[in-house]
Amino acid sequence: MKLSPQTIQPSLRTCSAVRHAPGLLLTLLLALLPVACSNDSQPVAGDASTPQSVLNDPFVVATPQVGEIFDAASVLPAEISALSFNMYDWMFDRAPDGSPRPGYASSWEMSADRKLLTVNLREDVLFHTGTPMTADDIVFTWERIQEGGFSSRITRSLEQIEILGPHQVRFHFNRPELAFVAVGGLPVLSRAYYDAVGPEQFRQQPVGTGPYRFKQLQRGQYVDLERFEQYWRDKPEIPRVRFEFVTEDTTRVSKLRTGEADMAMMLPFPLSLASDKSDFSSSIEFPSVVAAGYGIEVTDKLRIEVN
Repeated sequence: MKLSPQTIQPSLRTCSAVRHAPGLLLTLLLALLPVACSNDSQPVAGDASTPQSVLNDPFVVATPQVGEIFDAASVLPAEISALSFNMYDWMFDRAPDGSPRPGYASSWEMSADRKLLTVNLREDVLFHTGTPMTADDIVFTWERIQEGGFSSRITRSLEQIEILGPHQVRFHFNRPELAFVAVGGLPVLSRAYYDAVGPEQFRQQPVGTGPYRFKQLQRGQYVDLERFEQYWRDKPEIPRVRFEFVTEDTTRVSKLRTGEADMAMMLPFPLSLASDKSDFSSSIEFPSVVAAGYGIEVTDKLRIEVN
C-alpha cells in the first residue's frame, strides 16, 4: 500500500494508507492494516499543491516490528513486512479486487495443466546499485530462498527455473500449481551484488528494486530508507522514511497524537474499544484483499472500523 501525501492538509495531520497511490509503500504480506490519523475532526482530500510541512522529515512510521536483518531470503517477509515491501518488488502484484496483475513481470502464461509458467520480465528494472535485473537474478533469488528455509512458504511444487532469455524464465512445477501467482511469485535479489560484497554485507545492507533503498540501521531503534530515484514505477513523493521500532501499542498511538510519528502500524483491535461514544470524528474505510483491514482515525476520541 502506498501513502499519498495529497491527503495532507495544513490544518491536519492526516495519514491515509492507499495501495498504489503515489507515496510510501506500507504493504503487509496478506493483510492490509492501514492507519489514518488527524488533528482535526474532518479529514479533507488535498491536491498536489498541498504543503508537506506538517510531515516529519524523515517521515516517521511507528511499527512494532523490530528488525536487524532485512534480506528477503533470510527473514520471512511477513516479519519485516513494511520494510520488505518498500525495498523489494515482487513478480506479481494484486489489483484492488484481488486479481493478479504485473509486478516486475510484464506478462506471463500458465500451461493448461498448470505445471509450466512462462514469465516475461520487464527490461527497465534496476537494482539499487544501478545494475539491471535479469533472468539470472530470478534463479539466484530462488536459490537464496531455498537456503533460507522459506521456499515452502511460497511453493512446495517448484522443481526448476529455466532461463529462456535475458528477460524470460519458465517455472517447472511437479504438480498443478494454483497459488504461486496469487501470492506474488518471488521477490528479486541481485546476484551481482552478492558476488561483490559477500553474504554478510548482503544481509546487513540489503539491495532490492523497490521504491525505497536502505540507508542506515540504528539497532533496536529505527531504520532509515530513502527514495530510489531510478525506480521503474512512479517514484514516491515522500523522499525519506524512518521506521521507528515501537513495540508498545499505546506508545505508537501516543506518538501519533503528538506528531512524533506520521503513521502507526498494526494497532490491535481492542484499542478501538477505548471509547464507545457516538460523537467520533469520521472514520476512513479501507478495502482489504485477504484479511480485514483496520482504518483508525486518532483525535480526542478513537474509533475503528473493520472493512
